[in-house]
Formats: sequence, structure tokens, C-alpha cells
Amino acid sequence: MWYEMIPGFAICTVALALPAFIAPVLNKLALGNSYQRLTRERYQRHYCLRDERLSGDTYKTIGLEGIPDEPPKKQ
Repeated sequence: MWYEMIPGFAICTVALALPAFIAPVLNKLALGNSYQRLTRERYQRHYCLRDERLSGDTYKTIGLEGIPDEPPKKQ
């Protein structure tokens, strides 16, 4: 009957969904944050380079308070 396929469907669903739930946990353990940085598109690479330039780390983002408004004055 139709209900005999429920265990197989549940196993397939869990097997396909498991990587999406495990990836943030592994990133948190390995990198100290729970998100991934993708660099497939040009604007994504730009954001990675910007974060690395401002904070020294690609995975550490800084808000607007960390970005200087104007360059420092030379004395």
C-alpha cells in the first residue's frame, strides 16, 4: 500500500536535508562562525575582499561603525 513507502521517503528526505543542517555546525567548529562564504559571483568576491581588507579576516564582517568615514589626516 501507499503507507509502505513512508519509511523509505523519510530516509531519503533526511539524507538529502542532513548536509544543510550539518554545514553550519561544522563551520562553527572549524572556522568560528556558522555561515559559508561563496565566491561564485563577482559581487560575492568583492564582499569577501572588502571584509578581508577591513577586518583582516574574510569571515569576520564589520558594520558601518567599523568603516572610516574619511581618510586619516596627515600631520
